[in-house]
Amino acid sequence: MTTPRQHPARDVPPCGWTLIHKPIGCSSSKALIPVKRALGLKKRVGHSGTLDPFACGLLIVCFGRATRLLPFLDHANKEYTFSIAWGTETDTGDRDGTIIKRDSATPSEAAIHALLTSFQGPLMQTPPAFSALKVKGKRAYRLARRGDVPDLKPRLQHIESLVLTGLSASEAHFRVVCNTGTYIRSLAHDMCRALGVLGHLNTLCRTRIGRFCLSDAFSLDLFEKNRHDDGTCGLFFSPQELLDDIPVVEVSEQDAVRLRQGQGIDDQGFVRSGLAFCVYGGQCVALVEGESGQFLPKILLEGKMIHDVDNSRT
Repeated sequence: MTTPRQHPARDVPPCGWTLIHKPIGCSSSKALIPVKRALGLKKRVGHSGTLDPFACGLLIVCFGRATRLLPFLDHANKEYTFSIAWGTETDTGDRDGTIIKRDSATPSEAAIHALLTSFQGPLMQTPPAFSALKVKGKRAYRLARRGDVPDLKPRLQHIESLVLTGLSASEAHFRVVCNTGTYIRSLAHDMCRALGVLGHLNTLCRTRIGRFCLSDAFSLDLFEKNRHDDGTCGLFFSPQELLDDIPVVEVSEQDAVRLRQGQGIDDQGFVRSGLAFCVYGGQCVALVEGESGQFLPKILLEGKMIHDVDNSRT
């Protein structure tokens, strides 16, 4: 996946991406700390979709100017494995919440299988009260913590597949493929309501985002171990490798300079309309958009080579 890259001046921050395996017990923002240390960055590091502290799994992490590529991942389906624990309902809908109801009833395997079909395809889903969505400028979870019920409207989501993978007397395990924006806590809550039992989301693991799988991700300790590495450890990748459905076009040095200055260049007879990555000497210069025979810069993407990063500052 790595691509040899030339680079601009050393004062330009690094630009690229990586895959990390967020462990249970830390927030998604804290999971970025080892990556920031390895890069010598304190800001301009972002990720594709928050995972709650009790959850684990895949995060796509972009840094430098490549953070502006994150919205292009919003269309990618996500896969999760999760479990529902029967018998208790919590105020947050997950295992970290306070128990508010108890009941001994549990669903049968036949009832669960009969339910799954109705939860596939398009469905309306109300986000959980304890979420980061904003209501009149305030985070929903802040309102919920002080006892206010946030007014969250149902949203259209899409469940591509939902299968039962395991069942015991106390909980059931599932695998789901869904669109970005689906709340698994809400899915678990709605499933319990449909089954007529109490339950809450007990475990959650994101196993895939688009073409990227959890098995491809790096553990956080690898970034800590390689903080003083020369950058050849293969933990970081070039911007143009993130979106493999966007073509890559090699440009001349003169055209690379023009793009850096925000100017358009000739599209070299490029037959496809839409977006392209322009690369000079293996270094990604910009994401461009074809228009009227020109490539117009949409996002400038140059950044320092990873092995030039001075991480002694962190």
